[in-house]
Amino acid sequence: MEGGIKSAIGSGGRYDKMISGFLESKQEYPTVGISFGLDRICMALKEKGLKISKTPTQVYLIPIKTEKECVDIARELRKQNIKVDMDMNGKGISKNLQYANSYEIPYVIFVGQEELKAKKVKLRNMKTGKEELLKVNDVKNKVK
Repeated sequence: MEGGIKSAIGSGGRYDKMISGFLESKQEYPTVGISFGLDRICMALKEKGLKISKTPTQVYLIPIKTEKECVDIARELRKQNIKVDMDMNGKGISKNLQYANSYEIPYVIFVGQEELKAKKVKLRNMKTGKEELLKVNDVKNKVK
């Protein structure tokens, strides 16, 4: 990288004797290891203008007394290659929204009894606050 990192960002080597030292043995075990400087890599990425996401999660699923049904919804979204996380602790809506904001998750889905009756989910864009009712299969068109 031009003008970026001026020193090594990683190193590694063989550690055959290290394992035998831990085991107090004379036998050597073929071993290799690697380490890298995550801080330096992140700094170089930021210098290049690349955003480092706090989480790969695209959608955070918030069940409203619908945990069992939400497990199936999460499974269906994952089949569509959507990265989904879900509240399994019953934290409540406001705590879940705080969580989604703190990890910069772009969308949340609310699923309550009304949504289940309509066979839809409520998708909220966390940047704009806009909400819409969608079929689960239509979520991929909004999230991607």
